Amino acid sequence: METHRDVARRLVRQLGALPTVDASLTRLTADRLRSAKIDLKPLLLRAGLTQEQISDPDNRIAMQSQVAFLNVAAEALDDDTLGLTLAT
Repeated sequence: METHRDVARRLVRQLGALPTVDASLTRLTADRLRSAKIDLKPLLLRAGLTQEQISDPDNRIAMQSQVAFLNVAAEALDDDTLGLTLAT
């Protein structure tokens, strides 16, 4: 039978295996939203992120959270080509 400690160790290993990104694209997107006068907080919450997580350039975030944030940001900005817009 698996103990609580065994379950916790297994979960930590699983979380450690998730891909992460440096959040630079998330920060660029946040800047774009700010310039459009769109409130970041609800969009970050929908993506499972906080302002603190994306403010630190040394912090890495889950890739899935970045993708989720880009999707909600594109929706808020009504920009189907947000990724291309940011790349240019």
